[in-house]
Amino acid sequence: MKAIALPPRSCDRLNVTPKSDRNARGERRKIIPSQINERVKASKEVTAPKHPLKERYKKALPQLQKSKVWENPKKQKALEKLLAQIEALIDE
Repeated sequence: MKAIALPPRSCDRLNVTPKSDRNARGERRKIIPSQINERVKASKEVTAPKHPLKERYKKALPQLQKSKVWENPKKQKALEKLLAQIEALIDE
């Protein structure tokens, strides 16, 4: 497995341990891998997209442009109806 270099935190540059990494007496405590995994998962949950529909749209548009929908007459008709619905939503 390849190691990933992370940017230094301000506490790393100052050679101190963040308060969350110290025990009740202020001593440094060791962090086990499962705790690291929990912290990573928690940070990903915080950065979840606020607008999932926008994210879906951003993913779907390039896929649509690359797809073979443009070559299939039945799919073109369905796409035309969908585009008309989208345009109607925008005009409201």
